[in-house]
Amino acid sequence: MTTKKILLHGQATGPTSLIQLLMMLLLPTLLLSLLLLSSTADADAYIPKRDDTVLEELPASWHSAEADSEHKWRQALTANPTNINAATQLARHYINNARQHNDPRFYGYAEQVLSPWNDAPSVPPMVLLLRATIKQHFHQFEQALNDLDHVLQIEPNNAQAWLTRASISQVTGHPLDAAKNCTILLKLTEPLVAVACLSRALSTSGYTQEAYKQLHAAYNNARNPSIDTKVWALSILADIAYQLDNIDSASQHYRDALALSPGNTQVMLHFTDFLIEQQQYNTAHQILHKKTNHNGLLLRLVITEGALNHPDLLLHRDLLNTRLTEEIRWNSYVSLRDQSRFHLAIQGNPGKALIFAQRNWQQQKELADLKLLLTAAIAAKKPETAISAIQWAQQHQIKDEKLNRLIALIQKTP
Repeated sequence: MTTKKILLHGQATGPTSLIQLLMMLLLPTLLLSLLLLSSTADADAYIPKRDDTVLEELPASWHSAEADSEHKWRQALTANPTNINAATQLARHYINNARQHNDPRFYGYAEQVLSPWNDAPSVPPMVLLLRATIKQHFHQFEQALNDLDHVLQIEPNNAQAWLTRASISQVTGHPLDAAKNCTILLKLTEPLVAVACLSRALSTSGYTQEAYKQLHAAYNNARNPSIDTKVWALSILADIAYQLDNIDSASQHYRDALALSPGNTQVMLHFTDFLIEQQQYNTAHQILHKKTNHNGLLLRLVITEGALNHPDLLLHRDLLNTRLTEEIRWNSYVSLRDQSRFHLAIQGNPGKALIFAQRNWQQQKELADLKLLLTAAIAAKKPETAISAIQWAQQHQIKDEKLNRLIALIQKTP
């Protein structure tokens, strides 16, 4: 396929040069500043002006509220639906429940709690921030960014807003924008958060090795970071190490993160993906055993049970099939990545898997989404469907050993 080879080996243009320019200009200064900050015990810390300011909201870090607190918030809202403290506390509680129990209905409950401000001429920043979090979950990224922009117009030093902005930029395939947002965190939150944020962006911008080295150093130099921050940083370290094909380091970082936060869903998702790709099915199954409430974890459980010929395979496969079918039937939020993996790895339907993978790639462009699209294209024997995605990867100079192998297979696919 001549056209394919030209595209695969073409020179990077456009976004890459811009990213390189930014990184060449900013990277040495940024990394030096980050390391100095992380190693200085007496550095001035950002002190929020309000007690309810959220500095960071790291993935899958949940703090369950007491039932009596929930009841108290509900009572307060019954008396006054615009009680800002009760509304934001209850909405945050619902968002945490939605994440923990994989139940999107809680996002709906949170939206309802915040609904008195839907048409308000002036919306409190915390309401905007929580609303953006909900929209982010449903992949309403432009609307989420709009809310975040309004937050930052009111509170330009709101660290959570900048962190969420960086996360959305990263997920949607704009590492340059993510890096810009991360740099602003330097003076707003603990140094390790800023380093982790920036390293994540650098790892998909051609600076994978540098990202790993600097985050590893910042982690070791960090002074009393929160458990949530440590877990998040370790998870990013593990992901980057795996990009570099450093299997032992990746495994150890995942294990360290899981040891600090045994119930962390995001860590379990990433770690078990790693173990499945390494064909360490028994270890993955030990982590996933009885984790059937979360669709993503259930998906991985079924994959491991299929590899192990486990007696619960049919039971769990049918349960997963029912849930994913209901997602589509009720027009609720559909996890396109999970749908694609289900049809590819479990149902053996690469054509349908490719359809979901293509739709998923239109919405989000993380490394896992890219590799899933290429894998589905190869399985469906439709390599041409992956060309634009490969061009995108080359433009951003993404370094990942498994991705390289997939691209090589795409070239060989007739």
